[in-house]
Amino acid sequence: MLCFNSIPDSYAQTLQPLAIEYFKLDNGLKVVLVKTDSASHITVNLSYNIGFRLEQRGEAGFAHLAEHVWMASHKNGKGFVNASTRFDHTSFYSVLPTYKLKKYLKQEALRMHHTSIRQNILTSQKHALEAEHKRTVTNHPYGGFPWLQMPGIAFENWQNAHDYFGDPQLISNASVEEIQSFLKRYYIPNNAVLVIMGNFNAAGTKSLIRKCFGLIPRKPLPQKPDISEPVQVKEKTSDITDGLIRRPAISVAYKIPDRSSPSYFAMGLIDQMLVKGKDSRLYQLLVEQKKYTDRVNGGINYLGNMFTHNGPMLWMTDMVYDSSVQKDSLIATIEEAIRSIERELTDPILQQAKSGLIKSLINMRKEKNGLAVSEMLACFALFDDDPARYNSIEPSFNKVDHSMIMQTVANWMKTSNRTVLVLTPKNPD
Repeated sequence: MLCFNSIPDSYAQTLQPLAIEYFKLDNGLKVVLVKTDSASHITVNLSYNIGFRLEQRGEAGFAHLAEHVWMASHKNGKGFVNASTRFDHTSFYSVLPTYKLKKYLKQEALRMHHTSIRQNILTSQKHALEAEHKRTVTNHPYGGFPWLQMPGIAFENWQNAHDYFGDPQLISNASVEEIQSFLKRYYIPNNAVLVIMGNFNAAGTKSLIRKCFGLIPRKPLPQKPDISEPVQVKEKTSDITDGLIRRPAISVAYKIPDRSSPSYFAMGLIDQMLVKGKDSRLYQLLVEQKKYTDRVNGGINYLGNMFTHNGPMLWMTDMVYDSSVQKDSLIATIEEAIRSIERELTDPILQQAKSGLIKSLINMRKEKNGLAVSEMLACFALFDDDPARYNSIEPSFNKVDHSMIMQTVANWMKTSNRTVLVLTPKNPD
């Protein structure tokens, strides 16, 4: 067995339901309120239903650039403030002292109502994006591997496959009018959700939200592009040479079920068995037994987690390995780990996977004042109109049985649905 047959007592935990209040303003703004026992800080997430795969072809990279421009005009003062552009949404999130909430909401509402950017901000953020790309991708060993490179190989639809950073020429030539038009189309109340978590006064906070955001007019929603992906019928491979690395790297990916299907939750448990923790199957085989590598990464949706996207997605694993190891040996070992699930799965092993996954979700609530939880709630509201789906996560995993795992492995983790990306050093050790 590659996984333990007993369940540690520390895993016997339950994801306690959140007290979620959900309503909409007349202009369509979705609002999620969650009361917690946080004594002095409020977590706020304002998310818009626009990510880089929802861009139009002539605006490739605008979602990320717009996020930078919007953040550059942030004037909310003290508190943790950041933003991110993902496949299907853009989030602006803050952890603020409780007394700062009123000022924060007023300023965010003012920006949403009066979208305006200046040339100097746009110019500076173009330079910031260029510097970010150099720092994290072109001038960084293993930069963009595999999170940036794999979608362009595995996916066929341009919406899913195009570069997160976009078209450099389009970004360079983007005018104030174009970016302002982009913001006015997508950064509107009926394309947004406001999530507030903390120990706040519910009645006063709802009144404040209505006062700040209620008069912003709704606008026609932009038409969403077709992001459907054709069925993959044969394995895809790609080999990229990188002059900045000294050891090769490999990533293996599989397209996965739709996020609304029961088998999606089975895929989450398969992910848990394969790559989560040092008792996972890939770690045990590749690191402990065969010593091909010293670390194994993997998961569903490298730009977030399995609950923060709304379209075709990949399960991936990746690792840097010794030059003496043949890539075919790595692929065969990954295949061996996957097939071992079919051979060895028992009820205790399945229960351990469920318990480990729930434990990770519990830990999310404790990290960074629950920022990851606020993003999940925002996504459930944006994509499903139902942030209470958060409270159904554990029951959904508990419904997954032995046969569902077997069926999901057989249907999705097969060679014809696989994409292999190898990064080869130009000057190996």
